[in-house]
Amino acid sequence: MSEIPSTIDLIMARTKGMSLSAEEREDIRREEMLKKAKGYKLKLLDDIAIRDEALAALNQEPESDRKLIRRNLWNLLVEDLRRKEEVLKYTEVMELLAPHKAPILKEFRAAFRSEMKDSLSDKKKIVHKERKRLSALGISGSAVVPKIGTKAEEDDFVSVIEEFREKLADSAVA
Repeated sequence: MSEIPSTIDLIMARTKGMSLSAEEREDIRREEMLKKAKGYKLKLLDDIAIRDEALAALNQEPESDRKLIRRNLWNLLVEDLRRKEEVLKYTEVMELLAPHKAPILKEFRAAFRSEMKDSLSDKKKIVHKERKRLSALGISGSAVVPKIGTKAEEDDFVSVIEEFREKLADSAVA
């Protein structure tokens, strides 16, 4: 009886003359570097204790890969700045990646804090007005908490981010 070829043998025989084009290989490489950048992002943001280790591991990557990973990582961080509850953590990590952009990041944090301070005082005024309105309707008490939309607050925050988006562009990150 003859030997039965394994699945891998069949695949290898059918794909013997085939190979990926240079463009396909580059696309696969870019996808792989983007996945690595996402992994580094998680490591850098989730646990402060391992930030130094994660940065050291990033610096151990081959030079060509490192540049692409850093650029992808930077772009991921800039894109995710929209989540305002973590802006300060994101900018701290961004400063570790690109110390030369520290003045821009400091200015961004100051603008962000100022915007949040302004929106908080505006929110208090709106809550006070809404409580007065509800009180006039006969609805009052310490348990009454008026619902206030956050749309205007988010628009203000987005405008602050958009103002700094160009300054935080990835062209100078390597």
